[in-house]
Amino acid sequence: MARAPRFTGVRWLVEALRPRSNPLRRRLDRVAASLTALFLVIAVFGVPGAWWLGTDVHARAETTAAAVAARGHWVQAQVATPPELRTSGSGPEVQAVTWWARAAWTGADGRPHAGDVQVDRRIQVGGPLRVWVSAAEQVASPPDSEAKMVTAAAGVAALALGGLLITCALLIVVTRAVASALAERAWQREWEIVEPRWNRSDH
Repeated sequence: MARAPRFTGVRWLVEALRPRSNPLRRRLDRVAASLTALFLVIAVFGVPGAWWLGTDVHARAETTAAAVAARGHWVQAQVATPPELRTSGSGPEVQAVTWWARAAWTGADGRPHAGDVQVDRRIQVGGPLRVWVSAAEQVASPPDSEAKMVTAAAGVAALALGGLLITCALLIVVTRAVASALAERAWQREWEIVEPRWNRSDH
């Protein structure tokens, strides 16, 4: 049984898109090659797109960090109580374990203040501790560091780019598979018509 002639990879793409006439090239080949080329272009342009996305995420994080920094400041505190274990989560498999202690410091108003802060389990009572507090001298979350912002932005960009590349690759594979199946079916239909004539001509 005869099979349809096949090209693979770059050769198939070039042959299918080549403007000169080719008796073995079908309209289906040109459509499949055009879709493949489109997906490749999208994947290529995904690289600067991911860079732009990461830059935008980093810029937004910097804006947020600047706003947080404007509403608080660091204070030098002391550990007032021994660290205690705290867990959070809905079950043993997802529980997070952290250590907390009471920190005490003198505020900008000259009065003593205290609050619970997350600490290292090995910290000692009376040890020094830097604490980020709000304008009201309440313990608050500090602004993200530059390293944390860069890591988060890079993670978002890499995730977006990876998802795009995988999607484009899958679409190319599916396009080639469908095109090959349809081409094979069309070739077999034509061969069923041509084969009897071919055999008669041999005799």
